[in-house]
Amino acid sequence: MDLFLVPDNPVNTVFVSTNGVAHYQTETPRCGINRTTVLTRPTDTDDGLVAEIAWRRYHWQHPTLVRTKLLANCRNSITGWRPLAEFLFKRSPRKTYKSRYFVADDGQEYRWKFEKNEQAVVLTRTSDNEEFARYERGLNKEGLYAGERKTRLHIRAECTIDYDLLLITFIATEQKRRDRAEFVLYQKGDQDPFGDGAGDS
Repeated sequence: MDLFLVPDNPVNTVFVSTNGVAHYQTETPRCGINRTTVLTRPTDTDDGLVAEIAWRRYHWQHPTLVRTKLLANCRNSITGWRPLAEFLFKRSPRKTYKSRYFVADDGQEYRWKFEKNEQAVVLTRTSDNEEFARYERGLNKEGLYAGERKTRLHIRAECTIDYDLLLITFIATEQKRRDRAEFVLYQKGDQDPFGDGAGDS
């Protein structure tokens, strides 16, 4: 399955398939530092909420939090919020170590890692490095965006991970990468470091 990000902003976008069907949507306030992203599936019922991610951008002493039914047995049973790093974690505390790991619903450990100078994000199984999903920009040969260069999340048919969990971990990993890049610009003297978080190309 191919899911195109329209626009290319993981926290404010619609994930659209090749035939133009919207499968997921993220919405986030476009101002403020500490914002909450809401991930939903289009539905006629009230069951469309997939997850909420409360970002703590530029405040490293406060962890990013996530709330989702997929983590119903979390430690904080009162609010349902759980530190993102408890289930989407790094293997090393070094700032240069960017891969993030999680255990999926099949009991296997997976990781999101970066390739092509961080222009591609790839999901692999840790045990054998088999690839199951990839996010990158490329020329599309068919469907609604044929002939256009768009960013897309390609999920292989062999992938058995719950799609909700895959989307949550992808959004968190990619947005953390963008925040990190934005913070570097801020340190270099960018006059608008807290913009809307990512380009809408």
